[in-house]
Amino acid sequence: MNDYKLLLAQMLFYGSHLVWVYLAWSVWRWRKQGGHARFAVRAVLGLAFIWMRFVEPQQLIERDAAIALNTGTRVALLSDTHLGVYKDAAFITRLANHINGRMPDCVLIAGDFLYAPDLPLDELFAGFKAIHAPVYAVLGNHDSHELGWPRGGEVQSEVLIAALARAGVRVIENQIVDCGKLKVAGIGDRWSGREDFRLAAAYKGSAPLLLLTHNPDSALDAPRGISPLMLAGHTHGGQIRLPLVYPHVLPVRGPFDRGLHPVVAWSPDPAGRPAVFVTSGVGEIGLPMRLFNPPAIDFLQF
Repeated sequence: MNDYKLLLAQMLFYGSHLVWVYLAWSVWRWRKQGGHARFAVRAVLGLAFIWMRFVEPQQLIERDAAIALNTGTRVALLSDTHLGVYKDAAFITRLANHINGRMPDCVLIAGDFLYAPDLPLDELFAGFKAIHAPVYAVLGNHDSHELGWPRGGEVQSEVLIAALARAGVRVIENQIVDCGKLKVAGIGDRWSGREDFRLAAAYKGSAPLLLLTHNPDSALDAPRGISPLMLAGHTHGGQIRLPLVYPHVLPVRGPFDRGLHPVVAWSPDPAGRPAVFVTSGVGEIGLPMRLFNPPAIDFLQF
């Protein structure tokens, strides 16, 4: 990642502690000069900032959803860890404890492992070693350039894939793997120029095939009839989920937000297209904040 971008992330992350100075100053002004209404406004703004910056991003919730494939397979789906200045290996260890308590057949990670990385990859990824179930992943758009790499750089991606493998995370782009009674095909990220459906389209097995990718917009161009469901991340569910505002900043072309999107909800021509399930992620980019949208692991029962 470029040094100025890392510096900016550090300034936002550590500089946000100045909110405590702001609150102390607000109390001092109120005691010296009065003004209950002004103090109330300052206090509400300061406390809202504290919630978005220090409280909600450190929460970790579990969401449950049932997908009618009748296989008895349990999957933990997460995305957008964005490890670096904003999220560290200790947070991933907490995540692993949540996952281990639910005993899924496998864990699927829909990309974007990095954001403003400030430590060696082996240190950032160490928390993944605590996960007991098999862990499969694809890369996201940030993973192609967060270390100063060009988008889609194959040699650099191999370095990242190797570091993940040492932490017990297997990148499955252009591969098909078993997860319980399901098959999972890894599809590369479209923004990074890695999207490729050829292997999935050639699948002839009897077990249901799920597609794992980063950007849900990949569903717009997926070949018809290859899968009933695509799993993705990328949107963060808006990250700062202000009503009426966040839908306009979702980084997608299709009508994808978070949760399950049946085909009829996004395609005017649904025949043979996959439904899309989007997880809202556990990390942050840009501002180190979340609102009405805490970090989440989705537990899917198929």
